[in-house]
Amino acid sequence: MEVGFSSTFLSQLHGLTLANREAEREPHSSGRLEQKLRRLNLHIVEDEQLMRSLNAGSKLNTHPSFLRALRDSGPLQAELWLDRHHPRATSRTHLSRFLPDHPTIHPV
Repeated sequence: MEVGFSSTFLSQLHGLTLANREAEREPHSSGRLEQKLRRLNLHIVEDEQLMRSLNAGSKLNTHPSFLRALRDSGPLQAELWLDRHHPRATSRTHLSRFLPDHPTIHPV
């Protein structure tokens, strides 16, 4: 399965992941940012069944009914997720899932 995100989103997610990793390396650091980063949760809400049913050619499908089905799946999955996890979301995906196996860190 391939999901495309904008490069800006991926870049920001990559930055958050690296910052979270650094905050977790220093568990006794008491800075506000480090504390917030250690508490950061990322929840993935997806329609696995729908995504598995799509083939590679679906990326080129611009038929309005197909696009509406994708759009309508989002709020439905969000409602299902909230029903399972509300009021306190416990599901957690570790941010390192979004880093390549060997991340390249570019100095600023």
